[in-house]
Parts: sequence; C-alpha cells; structure tokens
Amino acid sequence: VLSSSSLLQTPPCSIVCASACGPTLGKLTISDFTESVTTNSGMKVPYELVYPDLYDYAVMTIGASHGWVATLNKDDGILRLQDDLNPYASDTNPKRISLPPLVALPHCQTKIITNMSMSSSSPEDEDCVVAVKFLGPQLSFCRPSAAAQSEWTN
Repeated sequence: VLSSSSLLQTPPCSIVCASACGPTLGKLTISDFTESVTTNSGMKVPYELVYPDLYDYAVMTIGASHGWVATLNKDDGILRLQDDLNPYASDTNPKRISLPPLVALPHCQTKIITNMSMSSSSPEDEDCVVAVKFLGPQLSFCRPSAAAQSEWTN
C-alpha cells in the first residue's frame, strides 16, 4: 500500500485500489485517515503505480511521499518524481521532476532501494530534500529544487 501525507495538500491517506477506466489507467479509491472514509477521487493514474508487481517495465515504483511517487528507470538510473498520488493534482497536466542519475559509493549498489522519503510536501519547495536508502550502507540525499545544480550527496 502506497500512502501519502501532506499538511498543505492532502490529509494522511492510503490508496485502496484503482478501478479500470481504460487499458492502462485506473481511477483511485482513497482512504482518508482523518475522517475514516473511503472516497473515489476521480484521479486517473497508470495502473503500474497502484499494482507495481503486475508489471515488468524498465521503470519501477520505489516509493511515495506527500502524494509524490518516485520511480527509478533501471536502464539509466534516473529517479523521477511525479505527483500522481496527490488527489488534488491535475491528471491532465501532471508534474514530473527528473533528478540526476544515482551515484553508487565504492563497493555499494544502487539497484535495490529499500526506502524513499521527502522532507516537505513538494519537491518544488526550496527546502525539500529527497532521501533514498539502498540495500547496504548507502544513503543518498538530493535537493530537487536546485534544478540544474541538483546532485546526490552520499
């Protein structure tokens, strides 16, 4: 279960399921923890974000934080953030932010990610930091808002 929380954008919630609304899209059903209700958000997302185990693509979902989903391209090692799990985001004009390629420490790997989190409700915030924990000793940080200057710190 992917979950999201953001004080400014969304209450703490969990994705319950996605109902088919096309060959590759599903409409999210969300459980709001603050009101103990389940609602159909009407937001359309790619099925692989809700049911990643059913798909074997070069791009894999590695986590979610504050309504943003982090995906990793296995071919180029680039982590991308997208606002697909924010029920208030636009599904016709979704936001996509690419981070620089991950850099492995000596004798470490960047193929298996065990956790991802963000320090604020949006990677567009100036003080936002994305943290990625790998299998093994590596922990990497990146400031997505730095745009062209963005780099990973291990």
